[in-house]
Amino acid sequence: MTATRPLAYNLPMHLLLVRHAESVGNIEKRWQGHADFPLTAKGLSQAECAARRLSTVAVSAIYSSPSSRALETARIIGARHGIQPQAEDGLREYDVGTLSGELIRDIEDQYPRVYQRMVGIYDEGTDVAGEEGQPAFRARVHAAMWRIIQAHPGRQVVVVSHRGPFATFLLDWLELKPTKRPPFEFSNASLSILQVEGPAFLTIQVLNDTCHLPPELVSERLL
Repeated sequence: MTATRPLAYNLPMHLLLVRHAESVGNIEKRWQGHADFPLTAKGLSQAECAARRLSTVAVSAIYSSPSSRALETARIIGARHGIQPQAEDGLREYDVGTLSGELIRDIEDQYPRVYQRMVGIYDEGTDVAGEEGQPAFRARVHAAMWRIIQAHPGRQVVVVSHRGPFATFLLDWLELKPTKRPPFEFSNASLSILQVEGPAFLTIQVLNDTCHLPPELVSERLL
């Protein structure tokens, strides 16, 4: 069920969503979850390109998942604006508990139901110790995004997070049931722009844009 959207005032505002740049966990093909992995050298270059893309935008604030791969990306963007990113725990990736940081191929072999949830086949169950569960994940992401929206009416705000939270937020807004893979992607260091005009009005202006990345810096599709 779609979560109730709290009231917001004095909008529109713009959310500039940036997925974290390429991390060590990405290239090692791990399901990172809450495990911490730094950016690769390529990821650092990607983050610089994203920062350059946003350097002429009047940014009021930058929020980030506390995970290293997101915070590194956010700090590089923030340096262009003299803004220190604010860590927001609600923007973390889905927590797969004891499997966080494990190789994707091992999860596919040993925990097929968990793997199905990872690739987008919706299932509200949990199979491993500490796994968050989809209802709790959706609730915390939704709450975090709305805290940010309501704190900055009429402003432009950068949010650096992960594929999972961004997809979850858009699925909720579009009132799409999360029963299969979302019909959109978020590449490393991509930019998506949402215009929020009120609690019931959101316009996707840009989605998964990587035009600021030269071809050699575009990552393959990675979880």
